[in-house]
Amino acid sequence: MNAITPPHLKWSADESHTSVPYSVFNDQEVYDLEQARIYNGPTWNFLAADAELPEKGSFKST
Repeated sequence: MNAITPPHLKWSADESHTSVPYSVFNDQEVYDLEQARIYNGPTWNFLAADAELPEKGSFKST
C-alpha cells in the first residue's frame, strides 16, 4: 500500500516545533497511516523478541 500523508497532517518545515501536537496521538487517520507504513509496509521492523513477551497480554515499551 502506498499511503500519502494528507496536507493537514504534515508539519511545516518553516516552523520551529518543540513538541508533538496531542492530536497526533489520538487521530484515527494518523493511526491508519502508522498501520499502513510501519506495521504493514514493505520492510520488516523489529519490535520485540517473543522471549521479551512471556505471556498473552504482555507488552514492552522503550
